[in-house]
Amino acid sequence: TPSVSFAAVCSPAQSFTDRLQSNDENQREASNITQLLKRTFSEASALPEEEQDAFAAFVLAKLESERKWTQAFDASQDELARLGQEALAKHRAGKMKRLNSDDL
Repeated sequence: TPSVSFAAVCSPAQSFTDRLQSNDENQREASNITQLLKRTFSEASALPEEEQDAFAAFVLAKLESERKWTQAFDASQDELARLGQEALAKHRAGKMKRLNSDDL
């Protein structure tokens, strides 16, 4: 499997020491990649450039979408807890109405 040099994408203005440190950090991160992800990148690297870019855009969009959902869910925990408590209080007070799927 070809090794990716992350230092190649560093800014030319970045100092040599910063590049070495960045490269060391990237090497540690690269060693944490699962075998399945390595295989995926290896197979994707054999695709034509246009397909590689499409694949990369798809993966990045998926990751960004997941990040946004996680942030939205995390930000709504207080509201969800409040709504859950409200629903439980109504249930205990007998103010809930059983839904019939035929009525939906």
